[in-house]
Amino acid sequence: MLKKIYFFVKNRPFPFFILLITIIYLSLLGYAPLFDRDEGYYVSVAMNMHTSRDFLLPVYNGTYWLEKPVLLYWLMNASIYLFGTTIFAMRFHAALSGIFLIISMYFLLIKILKDKKIALIISASVTFMPLTVLLARASMIDMTLTLFTTLTLLTFFIGTESKVPNDRKWYYFSWACMGITFFAKGPVGIAFILPSVGIYLLIQNKLWNVIKRVNFPVGILIFCLVNIWYFIVFYTMGYKFWNDFFVQQIFNRSSESLVGGTAIFAGLGGVFFYIGIIFSTTGPFIALAISGLLMSFKKEFIKRRTIFDKLALYSSIVCIIATIVFSLAATKLPYYIFPIYPFLGILVGYFWSNFSLDRELGKKIKRVFWTIFSLSTFILVLAGVLVPTVILFLDWNNIVVAGEQNINPVEYGIPYRIPTNLWLAYLVALISLLTFIGFRYLYKKNNFSYMLKTIILGGLALSISASFIFSSIVNWLQKPSINMSEAIKTRISKDAEIAELALIKPSLHYYIGREIINEYAFKTDISIHHKELGIEHYDLIENLNEFNKKFEQDDPYYLIVRKGIGDYKDINKVYRLEEFGPYLLLGNKYALEQWQSSTN
Repeated sequence: MLKKIYFFVKNRPFPFFILLITIIYLSLLGYAPLFDRDEGYYVSVAMNMHTSRDFLLPVYNGTYWLEKPVLLYWLMNASIYLFGTTIFAMRFHAALSGIFLIISMYFLLIKILKDKKIALIISASVTFMPLTVLLARASMIDMTLTLFTTLTLLTFFIGTESKVPNDRKWYYFSWACMGITFFAKGPVGIAFILPSVGIYLLIQNKLWNVIKRVNFPVGILIFCLVNIWYFIVFYTMGYKFWNDFFVQQIFNRSSESLVGGTAIFAGLGGVFFYIGIIFSTTGPFIALAISGLLMSFKKEFIKRRTIFDKLALYSSIVCIIATIVFSLAATKLPYYIFPIYPFLGILVGYFWSNFSLDRELGKKIKRVFWTIFSLSTFILVLAGVLVPTVILFLDWNNIVVAGEQNINPVEYGIPYRIPTNLWLAYLVALISLLTFIGFRYLYKKNNFSYMLKTIILGGLALSISASFIFSSIVNWLQKPSINMSEAIKTRISKDAEIAELALIKPSLHYYIGREIINEYAFKTDISIHHKELGIEHYDLIENLNEFNKKFEQDDPYYLIVRKGIGDYKDINKVYRLEEFGPYLLLGNKYALEQWQSSTN
């Protein structure tokens, strides 16, 4: 029986590969809690849409929410109808997009390269890059965006290599996919798709011929039809839609960081921020990808020997242009760079294809390969050992106190205990080191086939470890607020008013089951600035005394605060109801009576 299974997998590896991907992407998909702020926002909006049955205009906390186009919420609502209002349902669209990304890449690469083995190597490389697995298990639009940016670019490439009139259908498909990228996340995809395509066509001396064949009138019509939602909403909302979506969420992101409490990323590494992200989230594949990129530029630009030479050059241009575009934007988050990862995978395959033919690397490529492989391994080993070790030796109480003294609104109160699964970071260091040592040993033994398997298995192990680490961190951060949410949901009346101060925790809407939770923040330079930019919608207060009227009302009033941000006794008629780790639940007289009666 086992022998039959072995030969089946050996002779038909792709079905087994897809089964493995499905298991990795879908297993325990709803295990980790929602993380703030992104998942919290998107799930809350999707839940409001599900409840109101208004599928045109997204709403968050009682106001229109135009940070993202509506496609994300439509996908989430489709999953809700299949699986209910579970976290699994909220993330299912991302996992499905990840699976479709790998399947579509595999078949398109077979169409281009006529080589199933290389197509499988590329697909496996993309699949087992740690960032791919993480985004396939998060309720965000970036996996769907990457699916359609990849389809846009690959189908366009096929069109440029197809004979007339077969090229037209590929260009039309590319137009449609580019339209979906715009529907997924606005002009983010177009910002690197168009310059990448333009530069490639100029290098290949094909620009004018392709311009005559892409059929702009029909293509623009397809693009507009796919994005009919924008026209409907602009007709409905007018200037507000233009300002809230295009000005605040698109144009301002290129000039100023608009990611709230996570704006720290904007200052880490500057324009080199994404270089560090690529090195740390591609696992053992980065050395192969960069070596493949350098190989793609070694040959003459115009006369390329094979279709793979052309595809490699095309992929290199996409990676470089996208990295420049995202690096120049002021708003930076680690996952923004993900659309280049499928093309890094293509460069992995290109490197391996050339290496398998020559079985020897040129001196320069060899030096680059081993330098990058060593450096990326060193980064992961150092981080895997240093981060948990430093945490263990830090005075955690001082960190908690420092966090409590920050009165600016943040996503998390710092838990009082250190994470319990720090050993997982050591596992990352061990896997990285063993992958490097194993590959180096096999290279010296000239054991070519097992070298490739070592890289892929190393990527798989790192991806699974990264997924467990991320889930553990989110569980650790969110457990106190989830415990608080469950208590609030079961112990207070539906008409009681709830507010939060110095917190940006949209996940509370999902866990408490409330559409409205009033948000407040102290007036600081940061909170005022974010309010003016339109990225936050809280009400600003000078001090806690401004809550006096709220606590004097004749109905139950609850206020969620972080411990240490102020003396809550400054509020008249305030009662401390319960403490949940770093969070305090306060209430007025009627809230106290309700809270106490629910325990009897």
